[in-house]
Amino acid sequence: MDFDPTAPTLAEIRLQLVEAEMSAGRQGRGSIAWLVEGINIENAQDALRAEVRQLPTEPTTAQKIAIQEKRLRLLARISKFHETGDGFTEGLEVEDAPAPQDDTTFCVEERGEVVDGQAFWTGGSEDEAGDEENVDDGEEVSGEVLPEALGAWMPSSIGAKSARHLGLSHLVEEEIQLRMGQADECLEKLRAHLGHKSILYRQNFRSSSSVRTDTRSKKEI
Repeated sequence: MDFDPTAPTLAEIRLQLVEAEMSAGRQGRGSIAWLVEGINIENAQDALRAEVRQLPTEPTTAQKIAIQEKRLRLLARISKFHETGDGFTEGLEVEDAPAPQDDTTFCVEERGEVVDGQAFWTGGSEDEAGDEENVDDGEEVSGEVLPEALGAWMPSSIGAKSARHLGLSHLVEEEIQLRMGQADECLEKLRAHLGHKSILYRQNFRSSSSVRTDTRSKKEI
């Protein structure tokens, strides 16, 4: 299916939902802002995990402080988000949100490693798989789960069917609409990024005249 450049963004869908809420006389409920904050928290967690992966083996004191400060701010946001969410779930007993996880296969470049194309598509060797199991992913320190690995509870955390069964149908429908806007924004960013890569390929890689320039062009791409 072709990408639709006219698809509404997350901000546009949020505006539509707010306007619909006001026209229906439900202004002041705040569920849309709460759901958007949940999506923003997930994005902040993704960014922080990526930043942690890019740290050197022996980070400086300044780098450690910067990460810890971001973790404290993120933890405060998650706590406030869950406190606000209690008002929308109306005291219902809901399951804990699953912890966000990254596929480390796609994160090697963030750690400054070279991507092995053959190993990537074949899944790597058994030895490599064994090594991955022994790598500390940094998501726990002294048994405490870090903020970037905490699950932010949203209707999608338990699935639409379970959420509707709990009487949260309105939250389900709102989150679905917002997630569609989020997906469209991600596709647009991916499209722009691939376009940039394509330009680099045509300008640099195909026109390289030596092994040295060829290697440099590959790194840029």
